Amino acid sequence: GPVAMAAMKATLEVVEGLLPNVVEVGRSLVDKLSQTPGVLEVRGMGLLLAFKTGQESPVLQKALLERGFITGTSDEPGVLRLLPPLTLTHAQADSFLKTLGEVLKSAAPVASGAVVT
Repeated sequence: GPVAMAAMKATLEVVEGLLPNVVEVGRSLVDKLSQTPGVLEVRGMGLLLAFKTGQESPVLQKALLERGFITGTSDEPGVLRLLPPLTLTHAQADSFLKTLGEVLKSAAPVASGAVVT
């Protein structure tokens, strides 16, 4: 009905207003992740990103969660997924990157040939 359509239109207007931030912060996050020691590959677009490391993703995920950052894992070993809100700021992204760098320094690399689940 008309109320549902009005709600949908209002929601789309809000999301469209957030897109410039998604593009700007997403590009910055990709650039900085790519330069982070221990990050081997960065994939994705906008703020829906994944990055590959040479370390066990469940161990990294737990260490990041203990420091206040929620990440997702993948069925691919060493890959963590980022799904932050569309309102993510540069300061919040930089805080994550700083913490990620600390976690990557302290985590042991996956042994060659090891199977990671």
